[in-house]
This record gives sequence, structure tokens and C-alpha cells, in this order.
Amino acid sequence: MGADADFLVIGGGAAGAVLASRLSEDPDRRVILVEAGADTPPGAVPADISDIFPRSYSNPAYGWSGLSATGVRGGPPRAFSQGRIMGGGTSVMGMWAMRGLAADYDGWLERGASGWGWSDVEPYFHRLQGFAKDPLPGTFLVRRIPREDWPGYIRRLERAAARAGLEYGADINATESDGFFQIPLSQDAGVRASAAHSFLTPQVRQRANLRILTDTEVTELAWRDGTVCGARARRGSESLQIEAQRTIVCAGAIHSPALLMRSGIGPAADLAALGLTTRIDLPGVGRNLQNHVCANLGLTLAPSERQAPLLRNYGVACARLSSGVGGGRGDLLLAFIGRTGMRAIGRKIAIAGIFLYAPTSRGRVSLRREGTTFYTHVAFNMVDTPEDEGRLAHGLKAVLGLLSDPALSDAYEEVFLLPAVPPLQRLNRPGTLASVQASLGSLLLTNRYSRRRMLSSALGSGRLFPANALSEAFAEFRSLLKQSAAPMFHVAGTCAIGPASDPMAVVSPGCAVHGTAGLFVADASIMPVVPSANTFLPAAMIGLRAADLLCTTG
Repeated sequence: MGADADFLVIGGGAAGAVLASRLSEDPDRRVILVEAGADTPPGAVPADISDIFPRSYSNPAYGWSGLSATGVRGGPPRAFSQGRIMGGGTSVMGMWAMRGLAADYDGWLERGASGWGWSDVEPYFHRLQGFAKDPLPGTFLVRRIPREDWPGYIRRLERAAARAGLEYGADINATESDGFFQIPLSQDAGVRASAAHSFLTPQVRQRANLRILTDTEVTELAWRDGTVCGARARRGSESLQIEAQRTIVCAGAIHSPALLMRSGIGPAADLAALGLTTRIDLPGVGRNLQNHVCANLGLTLAPSERQAPLLRNYGVACARLSSGVGGGRGDLLLAFIGRTGMRAIGRKIAIAGIFLYAPTSRGRVSLRREGTTFYTHVAFNMVDTPEDEGRLAHGLKAVLGLLSDPALSDAYEEVFLLPAVPPLQRLNRPGTLASVQASLGSLLLTNRYSRRRMLSSALGSGRLFPANALSEAFAEFRSLLKQSAAPMFHVAGTCAIGPASDPMAVVSPGCAVHGTAGLFVADASIMPVVPSANTFLPAAMIGLRAADLLCTTG
């Protein structure tokens, strides 16, 4: 029986949308793109997804229901957001367009990912990035907020950073040095330039050889004679089987390994314990889980320091910092955010974030079974090594040092360490209740007494410090740092590239799953080590490079 497609792409996120667009350029290739969530077609993109402020992140309609993760070892599981919508995470997150360091990708090469060193991947980053003055089809338009439009507190931070040795640089992607930078953002004329917006354009969608199935969840891979021949899926009450010559899993570093394991590919002992037949014993499936870690300081801004009402951006400026802990270079990003929500309270509270971009801790994605249903279990094991604790503490000390600079003496009233699940998330949700709560919170912030009572109640005792008392803050914040740290949305590593001789490798440098034919993985899960950058652009690079690799092999 003939296949429905030459290529079946499972997942319409950063990698999958790019991959499907690129593969379908040849009209002789039949391509099917399957996305578990709803579509975001041109002309009908929901307003909160189009918005350059990531309001969509707080909309539960765009995420996987019931997904939770354990942050620190032994900690409680908490809801963990992963995009279930066309465009994946690029339709709900902040769209910070960073590449990472050349050493990140040369590190992949050293771990057996031949063809994935910096000299191999750099051309793909150049192909992905477009420019507003000369836009090209099939690129992410990258913009930056001009310095003259920065909120007052961030302009002051720039001066403080310069005194601390972090000099201003216009393009964080053009240097490997530490410094203070404008955040590059994927935006197109005031709207979010998601993977769906940029690569599944009206022209691409009109291709007769590209079929897009949305609201269609792939449940397992289909097999014939020991070879993957497509996938089984459900769409509402309908069951589907999609036949394909080649199946490419692009479901992300949580859902890709989960799909492989449900299909009999993974650690044999674990699969047997779940009552699953092992088709390919690959111990590395679900292992090597990595994620960046954040710890956020909140600031109550003076009115003169707030972001302009018309500037909707979430990210404005950042600093790259080398901790030196364990040889750490470029391992920290300090992110300075002037707007934490679109309601009035969002301009009154700013964030100085400490992002650990070179974690040494490793976690795991596994399955658990209840009856006939399989659930995905995620354990990040964040800040599980002395190096990670030391690096976060170094970032905390650096941020408090900047905030203590005389340039910021009257820029804010208080600084506080946000908990792992910050109250600001609740205030950004759609709906009347969140709107009323945000309005009340904004009103309480106008009075010093009510502001401090509200913040102390929301944050817990011992976390709130006036601007003139930061010398006392480090020890207090340091003691709470690990429990306040939160996983970011930069999940990677669970189907890592490596040679077949490496027992923990899952895919070859050509993205083919070891031990079978017709099956590939191409998304952030194949990264041997998470790069020191937000993973949206690196994941898109993987999609683009994987398309070329698949095209050259027929």
C-alpha cells in the first residue's frame, strides 16, 4: 500500500514548522504536518498570540493540560507550561532571538555530533535571521528596542553595568564577550514573528503538496516489518493512521521522548515495567534532560522609571556574565524587564532576572501508567550540583551590586525575591477575576504601607528589602535561592545526538533514530548540551539543518 506522504512531521513548533516549510519547497515531496493544538492561520491569529507582549503564555487554552514537573530534587510537582498550539512555544513565549556561543556547538561536536559544530550551524543561523529593512521570506525578523526608548531604570542599569565592567554592545549574537546588550526579539511590524507566522505563510500553505492537520494528537508511531511507517493519531473522536516513508518527530524535549517510549523505543527495563513491548532498547531516551534556571528579583519602580505605556515589549536589555565557577564562561544572563504584564500593575513592577544558561544538573523524562493511560513525568533536578548553586549565587551578587549603584538610588522603592511560582503569573491570566485582582494590586502599590503589606503577604516574610538596605539582602536571598529558582521553557537533551557506539545517544548526526529505519527526531531534544541562549532560535536552526540533511539523503 502506498504511503500518504514522503515526510510526516509531528509537531508544529520552532523546528517542525521550519522543517515542514523547507521540505515542501520541492513540489515532488508530499509533506504532512501534524500539530496537537489549534491552528493559527494568517488573518485569524488570536490577538493574544499576535501581541508582542507574551499575554498568550498565561492563556491555558494554548498549553498541554495536566503537564507538571518537579523542579528541585524532592520538591513538589508544579504545573509546567508547554505550547500546544501551531507554532509551539514560539506562539506563547517571549521570542528572544539568541544563538548562544560558538563553544556551545563545538561542544556538541566533541560529544560526537559530527556536522553540528559552530562552523556547520552558523550559516543556518544567518539564513534564519531576516532584517526589517530587507525582509526575506522564511526568516525571523529580528528587532531591538532603541536605547532612547528604554525605561528609565534600564538606562540607569546600563550606566551601573559600565562601571562594573559590562560595556554596552549592540548585538549579543555578534560577540562572545560579557557585556550589556539590547535583547534581540523576533517581531514583524508590531506582531509576534512566531515559527507559524514566519514559515507557514499564506504562500506556503497554498502548496498542493503540503497538508496540515491541527487538533490532531499523535499517540504512537506505526510499525511495519520492524520499520516505522508513520503514526497513529486521534482527532476528536476520530482515530487516524498516517502512512509515511519518513517520520520526523518534532514534539519537543518532553513530548518527543514520551512518544518514542510509548512506541517501544527507550530503556528496555523501564518499558517492560510499564507493560510496553521494547522494539529498540535505547537507554538514553528521556535521559540527559536539561533546562535553563531562573531566579527573579522584583522591583517596585518609581513612576519616572517605568516603561512607556505604548512600549509593549517584555524584554528590553540584558547582560551576559561569566561566573568563573567551575570555569563558567558566558554561563549567566541577567535579564532586565520593565513590563511584567499588560494591566496597570505590570508597569509598576520590573524584574531583574538571573538566568543560569550553562547548567550542569541533569534530569529525566519518564512515563508512568494508570490503567491503560500513560502520563509523562518530568524531573528537572535543578541546581543539583555545587557548580549550579555557585553560579546562581554569583549572578545574585552581581545583580544586587548593580541595583546598589548610586545611579539607581531613587529608581525603585523595594526589591524582593520572587517565588518559583510568582503571583504575577496569576495577574496576567485572561478573565474578570484576574483583571480585578490586578487592579486592586495596582492600587495597593501606590501607598508605601499597603504596598509592603501586600508584598510581604504574597512573597512570605524575609524577602522584601528597601532600596537602601540591599547590603543585608544577599545572605537572605542566597538562603532562599534554590527553593525560589524555577525551570525556564528551554527544555533540551532528551534524545541526544551521538554515535551508535554511545549507549546514551538516541539519534545519529543525521537525526535518524539509532536501530531503526524511517524514523528521525529534529528538535531541541537532540541537543547534547543546551546552548547558552534561549532555545527558540537554536531549535529553528535544527529544523532548517535537518531539512537539508533529509533532502540530501533522498
